[in-house]
Amino acid sequence: MEIDLKRARLEELSDIAYEVHLGQSQTFNYLDIMILKFIGEYGYGSSGNTDAAFMRAIGKACLSAWEPAALIFDFSA
Repeated sequence: MEIDLKRARLEELSDIAYEVHLGQSQTFNYLDIMILKFIGEYGYGSSGNTDAAFMRAIGKACLSAWEPAALIFDFSA
């Protein structure tokens, strides 16, 4: 069986960038907190579908990697 393969990267789904910031709450028993910041413009209508897929994949990967007690999404930029 022959399969034509091509390299794929999550970043190819969207022009949106992201940053991950980690810290600990000093109020609630030093729980780990993650801020996940998305930077860029989300596509209008169905053109945002790949942006949503990218953001969902990044969110799941970050939660799996660091397992924070709390997650804050930052859409301010």
